[in-house]
Amino acid sequence: MSKSDPPGLGVILVVEDDEGVRTLTGRMLEQAGYQVLMAADASEALVILWETRVQIDVVVSDVMMPGMNGETLCGLISAHAPACKFVFMSGYPGTRTLPGPFVAKPFEMADLLGAVRGVLEASLAPPSGG
Repeated sequence: MSKSDPPGLGVILVVEDDEGVRTLTGRMLEQAGYQVLMAADASEALVILWETRVQIDVVVSDVMMPGMNGETLCGLISAHAPACKFVFMSGYPGTRTLPGPFVAKPFEMADLLGAVRGVLEASLAPPSGG
């Protein structure tokens, strides 16, 4: 993050089964100014979403996780919280299209922050058309 970058505004939920990657991702986002919540898997993420009273702006989720994958998690969350945005990450680049930006692991802080800022800015942009 450069000194000219604005601080992050919003709440990010990081869903990652690898503790080291989860911790590092959370630290990157916190350094950028975001409030970060963390979950070790999709089930824990759903508990956080349903039991906390915090509005989650972006879910940064691993694609491949035991139990439930990130794409299925996205579908469940979107059905109940359509304003929530998603960024996906994986060390296994695939060919299928995901419903959000994709960041390949290992990633640089700039790549992660660019994807998160991109989905947040897109959600703030006025609708086009007339």
